[in-house]
Amino acid sequence: CPPFGVNDSPEDISHQGFYALKDYLITQKPQYWFHGHTYPVVPVTYTSSTNIEYVYRERFLEINIK
Repeated sequence: CPPFGVNDSPEDISHQGFYALKDYLITQKPQYWFHGHTYPVVPVTYTSSTNIEYVYRERFLEINIK
């Protein structure tokens, strides 16, 4: 699930992001956030200090951790 306001559809309750996840992103600032379930037209890929990855179908991601 996405955080509220990040790749979600606020007008569609079944595709709304969670406020708690938004708070988590703001306070904890994880390096990466992976989510699916929504269908963003132009996905958000970065917010504050977090890389946002919209994951769907058989998408593969290579992550190089420094």
